[in-house]
Amino acid sequence: MTKPKPGRPAFEITEQVCKKVETLAAQGLSKREVALCLGIHVSTYCEKQAEYPEFSEAYDRGASKGVAQVANALYQKAVGGDVTAQKHYLNNRGEGWSERQSNEHTGLNGGPIQITEVARTIVDPKHTDS
Repeated sequence: MTKPKPGRPAFEITEQVCKKVETLAAQGLSKREVALCLGIHVSTYCEKQAEYPEFSEAYDRGASKGVAQVANALYQKAVGGDVTAQKHYLNNRGEGWSERQSNEHTGLNGGPIQITEVARTIVDPKHTDS
């Protein structure tokens, strides 16, 4: 008779586990957070992803679904007249649209900035020669 191994039972990849991973990823959870929800360490999670392509694909599929759902909601608000949503959508998706500003400081004709020393003379108004 063999003794049972102490500790937790081995974590197995099943169709049910893959569906749970897909759902959690669609809700925006990171791989670390998904691992915690599954009750496993992130290193175990990474090992299982490398070993089981369907497990890895479940996360990718879920993450893509979540992004698509949020992008669609943003799009619907934008086409519905929400100006903030329109600006956000165009700044991130529209070609040539951006609110980012870049400031560069250069000298004459785009050359380097010239720094010159200026001598200062302090004049005491109480001691003038006039």
